[in-house]
Amino acid sequence: MELSNKGLIEGHIVGFYIGGNLIAASLTKDFKRSMATRSVNNDDTGDDEVVAPGRRNTSLSGRSHFQFDANYGYRDLHDAINARTEIVAKVATGLVGDFVYSVKGYLTQLDATFPDHENAEYDWAFQSNNQVEESQTLLLVNYSAGQVTLSVTLPAGQSVELYWGDGTSVPLSPGVNNVSSDYSEEGKYHISVSGDYLEITAITAEVAAGGSTITGDISRWITLIDLTTMDLSGNDLSFGDDAPWLLHDHDIDLSSCGLTSVEIDNILIALSGGDFSTRLINVAGSNEARTSASDAAIILLETAGNTVMVNE
Repeated sequence: MELSNKGLIEGHIVGFYIGGNLIAASLTKDFKRSMATRSVNNDDTGDDEVVAPGRRNTSLSGRSHFQFDANYGYRDLHDAINARTEIVAKVATGLVGDFVYSVKGYLTQLDATFPDHENAEYDWAFQSNNQVEESQTLLLVNYSAGQVTLSVTLPAGQSVELYWGDGTSVPLSPGVNNVSSDYSEEGKYHISVSGDYLEITAITAEVAAGGSTITGDISRWITLIDLTTMDLSGNDLSFGDDAPWLLHDHDIDLSSCGLTSVEIDNILIALSGGDFSTRLINVAGSNEARTSASDAAIILLETAGNTVMVNE
């Protein structure tokens, strides 16, 4: 899957999440991994220290402004540390295509400071309780209620681990995999995958009524070279409600989606940032005409050797 961010990135685009909640008003964020070593010296190893790998350790920490009304801040972390229950921490940009690092563990520190005539701040720390999972974001779910259902098709001999973003995951095997999740609380969840995800041939995603939304970025799917069908249906989806996203033989066909001019312009602009060429991009058909807002995108796409079909 195409990455959303390449090269050097700025720290502010990376968020720390507890479950599906982005920690608000962050000032600093640290994600630390280390490994202990153990001595394996004996009479035969000579005068130099010889070591072997030991246990790994993962911790997250940060500092935020102290705000009583933050969407997810001191009060929420206070409840989490007070409950002394295992939680899921995530490091993510919140963009489809980028990697997510998630780990289960416990909040271990929550220190607030209230300096005179200065901003009130607090520090927090999280200690892992198991290994870190690295996966690539497939879809984003802004969850409020209702069941989220996915159908993922894989060819013979391929497998994928699908992470729901709440600390749970499910293995996907060759053939059609129908899976679903009811998240336990509201929040933003990164549905991500690891394994042979480049071999995915079909994806269907649906969210039941209840105000939840699923978001994807079609320009990030270009590297899924075996994908022939992607169909998202549900509420308030990117590029139009109930709009199917269809890719045929590496081409992009959005001609039957009934998209607005603004949506067509946004799609063309998004696709122009993708690293692909010599494709057929069909956004004509039942869609409205594009506007001059996508003129530069059309030039970029056609310069790269793509054939673009639009309503003018």
